[in-house]
Amino acid sequence: MKKTLNVRVMALLCLCCFLTVHAAAQKRITLKPLNIGETLPESFWSTKHSTLTNGEVTQTELRTFKGKPLILDFWATWCGVCIAHMPQLIALQEQFAPKMQVLLINCTNTRDTEETVKTFFESRPELLKESSALPVLSDTTFNILFPHRFLPHYVWIDGKGKVAAFTSAEFISAKQVEQFVKGRDVE
Repeated sequence: MKKTLNVRVMALLCLCCFLTVHAAAQKRITLKPLNIGETLPESFWSTKHSTLTNGEVTQTELRTFKGKPLILDFWATWCGVCIAHMPQLIALQEQFAPKMQVLLINCTNTRDTEETVKTFFESRPELLKESSALPVLSDTTFNILFPHRFLPHYVWIDGKGKVAAFTSAEFISAKQVEQFVKGRDVE
């Protein structure tokens, strides 16, 4: 009797585990590349990303930025053009804070590691000194949503969470950011 009861309990536990795993798999959201005019999926705001905050790698959700215009700066530590334009973008972040947010996105496809990015910013403390620009490290989500071939690559997301533009570094200016923050189209 005791052996039969143990077998039944084990079978019931296995069934519960299967149903839990199956339900979790069904809840997973498949990400797809976004085009101009499309809205970010709700999961974008709740997914945890590795970020560099005060010199430490932490896990951060982006929901605090929901409702703000965002500029995503895709970059790599080995990209000279990216690094050359970064001070300008960080200065614009400070000029237009808290009305907009710059996210410095370093994806896994750059082959940079969290340690490489952390060391990069440690060797250039002037870049993030007193800045609210947020580095996102070793990311895969942004790369799926916004695939690109060249760096730097910029994605503009309006305050409603819609993709407004994909641009190059030459497009970044105080005038463009001001228009964007005011809710006008990026031209």
